[in-house]
Amino acid sequence: MPRGSCSTSRRDASARETQAALVRALARTADVRRQQGRPSDAVRLYHQALALCDAALGPDATERDAILKGLALAEDSPRRG
Repeated sequence: MPRGSCSTSRRDASARETQAALVRALARTADVRRQQGRPSDAVRLYHQALALCDAALGPDATERDAILKGLALAEDSPRRG
């Protein structure tokens, strides 16, 4: 095993965990905005969460389904506009 590869692996895992936490925080904030009747704000936040999720975690990330569901609900909101 190359010297330092274990440290690099831990750093990569830590960065991935941090990015996943940020994705979840954006999605939770979007959920709150949607529940507050602010679907336009929610849609913007869901798009940010989805872009970060896809870029940092990949299209198969478990967080992706929840983001897409929330996005669909926000986009269908009658108060959007």
